[in-house]
Amino acid sequence: MNRLKQLRESKGISQAELATMLNITQQAISAYENHKRQPDIDTLKKLSKFFEVDIDYILNNNFSYNQLTPIKKKLLEDFDRLNEEQQEYILKTFEIILNKD
Repeated sequence: MNRLKQLRESKGISQAELATMLNITQQAISAYENHKRQPDIDTLKKLSKFFEVDIDYILNNNFSYNQLTPIKKKLLEDFDRLNEEQQEYILKTFEIILNKD
């Protein structure tokens, strides 16, 4: 069972009810739940807001930025500001540190 279906059922609503609330078709909800289609970003935002969860959670991704500790968030933000060469250097440094036993 996928996350969207789990979320919908936890609210006790049908596909048709969810579709009406989000102004999309019931067929679209069915397609998302049966992995026949992926929702577009606007629909993902609506679903995220409606269910009060991260988009990553809806998509079954294990990574969720909001679940990171402050230090991990800072690390990602700082890493993102580096150019590609600097990022590669940092990754190589991590590998050296991790393999240092």
